[in-house]
This record gives sequence, C-alpha cells and structure tokens, in this order.
Amino acid sequence: MAKMKPPRVPEEPPDVLSDDALRSLISVCERDDSFEGRRDAAMIRVFADTGARLSEVANLRLTPDDDETNDIDLDQGVLRILGKGRRWRNVGIGNKTIKALDRYLRKRGQRRHASEPWLWLGGKGRMTASGIRQIFWRRGAQAGLGKVHPHQLRHSFAHAWLADGNAEG
Repeated sequence: MAKMKPPRVPEEPPDVLSDDALRSLISVCERDDSFEGRRDAAMIRVFADTGARLSEVANLRLTPDDDETNDIDLDQGVLRILGKGRRWRNVGIGNKTIKALDRYLRKRGQRRHASEPWLWLGGKGRMTASGIRQIFWRRGAQAGLGKVHPHQLRHSFAHAWLADGNAEG
C-alpha cells in the first residue's frame, strides 16, 4: 500500500451543454426539414435523453419485423442498447424524442439504403461513430457553439440526473 499512488482527480469538471445550448443545437437541426435535418435532430435527442455512449447509439438497429434484433420501440418509448461488457439495457426516451425518431423514420423509409438494419443512415449507408461525431461538429458550429462532442451530452445527462437528486452508483 505504501507504494500506491492516490487516484488522479481531474482539476476541471467535464464540459456539459447548458439547456440553452442544447436547445440551440436541436433548433439548428429542426429548421432543416431535409432527411439530414430530421436524422440529426432525432440523433441529438437520443443522446440527450439517454446519456448513451457514441458506440451505443451508432449500433442501434431497426428491424421492425424481428423482435430479436430490433432495438427501437416507439410505442413503449424504449431503446434497447448494447453497452459495455456486451450487456443489454433498456433506456426510456421522452415524447419529443419519440416524435423526432418517428419523423426521421418516415424520411428514412424513402432512402436507397432503407433496408439496412442500422438505424442511422448517411449517403452511403450505415453511419459510423466517426460520421456521427462529424454531425455534432457541424451542427455545433452552425449553432454557434463551437466543436460539440457526443460525449458532452453524456456528461450533460449525468449532470442533470445528479442535479435532480438521483444518487451516484
């Protein structure tokens, strides 16, 4: 024990997005009625509502005809997420996120790659984590927020959760 070092405590708390910044980020997307605008608004709302990791959101699947692989249940307002350690968990989403996902899914159904099982589609098919990160950077810049990262929404979710009186761990 004498040779052990104490844990390193970060000097600054992680960056969180204020409610106003999050509203600006979503507003930039919702003013864009294109496929990309609807996708980006739904995606950002999913991050904000769930506190999920980038890889968890990137790997969401949409297979409405197969309950075993479908991760989206808008009727129940639940997403099934494969997290660390390959463990599944269900996370709830709010009404605005359900509506945003529904609007996205209607546009998604008209896309060339609509038959692919991945929820998030870009111009060439499945969106990767890198593509999602680039969306955040672009939309953050459009909202005048600078370079926004998906993980900031995870920190914002945790911050709001703790501020609402929920316990850690």
